[in-house]
Amino acid sequence: MPQYPQFTPHNCSWTAIFEMVKQPCFLWACWHPGNLGEYRSIKQLWATWHEGTIIDSVGQMPPLLLVEQEWGGTRNPSTRKGCRQTWRPHNDTNVRRQWSQFMFFVTQVNSMMGAGNHASEAVRILDEQRGSMTVPQFHSKLQPKKTRMGHTTAEGSLPSNSASPT
Repeated sequence: MPQYPQFTPHNCSWTAIFEMVKQPCFLWACWHPGNLGEYRSIKQLWATWHEGTIIDSVGQMPPLLLVEQEWGGTRNPSTRKGCRQTWRPHNDTNVRRQWSQFMFFVTQVNSMMGAGNHASEAVRILDEQRGSMTVPQFHSKLQPKKTRMGHTTAEGSLPSNSASPT
């Protein structure tokens, strides 16, 4: 009869699991964020970043925040040189677009937290602003509009009062 490993907090943490990963370049296929259309709310998107996506009847993926901290690109502040991230495929336009759109909302929440809001309050404000729009529609609305010269306008940014509690 096979011996099953004894699971403990030491060998079942994300840190312990990450230590066993030898080729992070294959993680995107398993742990990538969904397309914006797969999220019903900013709250659901934020949970993917901060808590990890629940997989019904299976378990939970790691929070993408931890994955990005472990294998995301880093920059040395003094030299301004960085090392390339290792978990997202390189030179893939679709991956770059998907990650960028996902991180757009993470950045919005982090910005609102920097202005003094708790994460749950920032997410609530964004979901209220989203109203009946889908997450992709809300993303399009918030994106700065490009002009012919390649410059952006402030048209698509959040209203200035959005970072304060209502």
